[in-house]
Amino acid sequence: MLLLPTKQTDKIDLFTPLLRNIKDTSGAQFSEQAKPALQKLQALRNDLSDIAAIRNNSSAVSKVAEQIKDYLSMWNCIARGFTFGGDKESVNAAFTWYDAYTREKRTCTNPMAERIGMLYNLGIMYSQMGMDAANLPGDKMKEAATLFLTAAWIFERIKLDLANLKLSEFTGDVSEGNLGMCSFLMKAQAQVCVYEKLRAAHPDRVDLLAKLAMQAAKDYEVACGYSKAVGLEKTPNGRNLLGIMQFKEGAYRTNAYYWSALDQKKKCEESVMGMGKAMASIRKAMEHLDSLKKIEKSFPPEVMAEYKTLADHCAEAKRVIESLNNKLYHESVPSRPAEVDAMPYGKPISIEKELDRPFEGKEVLSSKTPSGVRKLHEEYRKEVGVIIQEEFDVIREVEERQTQTLRKYNLPSAIHAVSNDQNIPEDMWQRIRKCKENGGIQGLEQSVEGVEDLAKCNEDNMLNIYNQLKAEEKEDHELKQKYGSQWTRMPSTSLNINMIKQLEYFKEKYDAARQTDTTVKKFVQNGSKEQFGFLELDRDSLTNKIPKGSSGAGELSPAAAKVVELLGNLDVLKSSSDTTSHDMIKTFESDNPMHEMTQIYQKIKDKTQTFEELKEKYVAMKKSLDENAAKRKEILDQIDGAMVEFSKEKATNVDNEKAEFFKNLDTTINCLNDFYNRSQQGAHFHTQLAAYIANLAQTVSDFVMCRNMEKEDLLAALGAANPQPPQNPHPAAPASFADYEFVESQIFSLPHSGYMPEQKKQ
Repeated sequence: MLLLPTKQTDKIDLFTPLLRNIKDTSGAQFSEQAKPALQKLQALRNDLSDIAAIRNNSSAVSKVAEQIKDYLSMWNCIARGFTFGGDKESVNAAFTWYDAYTREKRTCTNPMAERIGMLYNLGIMYSQMGMDAANLPGDKMKEAATLFLTAAWIFERIKLDLANLKLSEFTGDVSEGNLGMCSFLMKAQAQVCVYEKLRAAHPDRVDLLAKLAMQAAKDYEVACGYSKAVGLEKTPNGRNLLGIMQFKEGAYRTNAYYWSALDQKKKCEESVMGMGKAMASIRKAMEHLDSLKKIEKSFPPEVMAEYKTLADHCAEAKRVIESLNNKLYHESVPSRPAEVDAMPYGKPISIEKELDRPFEGKEVLSSKTPSGVRKLHEEYRKEVGVIIQEEFDVIREVEERQTQTLRKYNLPSAIHAVSNDQNIPEDMWQRIRKCKENGGIQGLEQSVEGVEDLAKCNEDNMLNIYNQLKAEEKEDHELKQKYGSQWTRMPSTSLNINMIKQLEYFKEKYDAARQTDTTVKKFVQNGSKEQFGFLELDRDSLTNKIPKGSSGAGELSPAAAKVVELLGNLDVLKSSSDTTSHDMIKTFESDNPMHEMTQIYQKIKDKTQTFEELKEKYVAMKKSLDENAAKRKEILDQIDGAMVEFSKEKATNVDNEKAEFFKNLDTTINCLNDFYNRSQQGAHFHTQLAAYIANLAQTVSDFVMCRNMEKEDLLAALGAANPQPPQNPHPAAPASFADYEFVESQIFSLPHSGYMPEQKKQ
């Protein structure tokens, strides 16, 4: 088994700068809450700064692996909530790691470099544990294979994180090529463990042994290819590693044909045939064995012993097979041996969940989100909101035209009135079923109650934010009046103006939405109880309510049949549009790419490119909805044409009483479904608004906290006999709130809902 070198890193003080950053940005109370977690983080980092010394202690290796997983679980929270660098909002710390082969040094402030360095060493630890298990007495080969496959997954996982590093921020040992070499080496060694386990327990399973050996050879071959591509042979350690991997590739390819030859021999003996195929396979094994002589001089003693044993086995097999071929039934040797199929043992085993373990203080560290990240997230949601709002405007236009067209021709009631069918039409019954599935009028009442609760919560939260800002503003004004020119900080009215402006904007949207809420509520209170009752009936009972058709009503004419067909197609398209629109809203509500926003904020990822990648799913849904809207417009044009012919027939073939029944029923169905949709959209609106209010509340809370810290420092200075600025004042962070950007949050005007008016432009 081959053992890879670990990465080395310099010790670093993380506790002090992290604690200082938390205190400066979130206050002393928050920093005290975070202190225990930061102390544990620092202790783990100290222990993991030099792990090369424990390589020969198997129990220590296992402990270090657990420590790395604990550290990475904590580091994930740190990387998401903090930025590192020299500016005032960042943690003043940098990370130094060394190339495992060349000792080349890299120092950077990218927290992803720390994660990658630790992950790499975790892969090495799992590799070491695999080797230890393979060398233990007893049957530990399967356990060893599992550990090697886990190491393979870790090296593959690092490749995903590389996209978040610049080329100058990582060393060659964590390049994609070297990681590919590490991964395939681990797969090969897992394959070898399974091969050795089978060889010891069932040496007669020559067919399986051949396949397992061939897969090991192929994995070693790919590992060698990667190592050559990254120039691993340029270093002494790398050159030695490459030489052994080349030997392993040739040795296991030799083994594959050796076992294949024995398999052919076994089959020939059972059928009393010549050994031609077996001869071809053993000769191929000898060819691969001979190719190893080119690198024989570079073999270490243990590899040389393995080579000699393999050569002896192949020579003995060749002698036996040739002898049998001459004695039993002489058969000529094919020019090419039978191909040996490869059989992989298993795939890399993920431990992703173990890299995000719970730990004491996780909730505290996870809640630390820089204001810049929140601002980017708001900006991203606004851009997505523009896409959704534009599409909903298109859908609204089609919905309005469809409603006008159906109302103009009294469809589909006009069709029902000219038919002698005394049943509830299928399309109408499906719409009634939808009413029933939504709970009928009771379901609408419950939905309205839910909207009222959400609205009340939003109103209370907006009032709390307003009161919080005004209380701080009042206090600042009173202190200014008391101290006059000595009160030197910026007035609150200059800093909170955009936050109040944002709050007023939310209140404006809220008031507009409440108008629709009231409309829905009045419909519930004043709607026709008789018509609502019709929708509670089963299909047979409702059918009995249909007035008996007059003698003039008959079979549908071709013109009427055409209209029915077009209406059916329109229903299918509308249903599809509703589903996609719903999916778009659901996607938006669950879309929370804070990790990507943090990487943009940390300048790990490009903002424009990342935004475009994140918006791709919305663009795809928009394209589908645009195509749907175009088809619906086309069908509405066709309905206009078909109704010209239908209207000529309708005048002499209509049952007015029946037409009135279906018209009233159709109106009730449409109203109930429409107002239910409006109520659901109201719930979406208030839920969405609640998220924006929560973001603003966090910003206001940060603002008030910073103002209080600044106030305390200034009061302390003014309280001295000879007023002087404090020795270590809190930074005048509140001044940055003057740049707080008023964001017209994209709260959607859903199609046909009447919820949101046009957004005002600043």
